[in-house]
Amino acid sequence: MAKKITKKELTELQENIQKINGVQIRIGELELGKLNLAAQFNQLNQNLKLLQDKLEKKYGSVNINVKTGEINNETDKKN
Repeated sequence: MAKKITKKELTELQENIQKINGVQIRIGELELGKLNLAAQFNQLNQNLKLLQDKLEKKYGSVNINVKTGEINNETDKKN
C-alpha cells in the first residue's frame, strides 16, 4: 500500500493549487484586457491623426483650442 499524506495536508495542498490556478486565470484576463485597451488606444490615436490631417488641410497649420474650438494662427504667437 502506497504512503499518503494526511487529509488535512491534501486539502491544504489542493486549496493552494486552486488559488494559484485562479490567480493565473485572473492574470490572463488582465493581460487580455490590457491588449484590448492598447488596441483601442492605437485606433483612437489613428483617428485623431486623420482628423488632425483633415483640419490642417482645411485651416492650415494652426493651433486649435480644444475647449472652445478657437483657431489661433501659429504666426500670431508673441515671443
